[in-house]
Amino acid sequence: MLAVPLVAASQASAGFESKLVCDKKIESGGISRYHPDDPDGGGWSMAACKAGKCEKYSLTEPTAAHKTLPFHTMVKLVFENGKSVIVRINDRGPYWKGRILDLNEVAAEKVGLTKKKGVGRGTLYKCRREVDIPLPEKKSPSGP
Repeated sequence: MLAVPLVAASQASAGFESKLVCDKKIESGGISRYHPDDPDGGGWSMAACKAGKCEKYSLTEPTAAHKTLPFHTMVKLVFENGKSVIVRINDRGPYWKGRILDLNEVAAEKVGLTKKKGVGRGTLYKCRREVDIPLPEKKSPSGP
């Protein structure tokens, strides 16, 4: 099982922990790096806009395009070199035969895809959030 703890300071101090567990294999195949033509990275996700979920191409968050996974699905990519990254699906694509995922530049750099070597192979795992919340402390009945 592949598990990645995601614990925010406020969550830890509140007495609970949240983990993103990525253990359901979806598929394996070609992975590519997408970079917008706009030099400042400003492109819009056209497929997302058609679905009413318009958002600008992210220069800071690892995101990816997949042909069928629902928008905002979190997946873990384990790349052929053993490196991995968790991305949020926010666009449709890739439309090249044999490719299953287009990574934005942030995600591509985390797994070692460069502008010179912009394609490779990897395996996708679907992620889900697991939250462990401790039971409240039991109060003893107060009597006279």
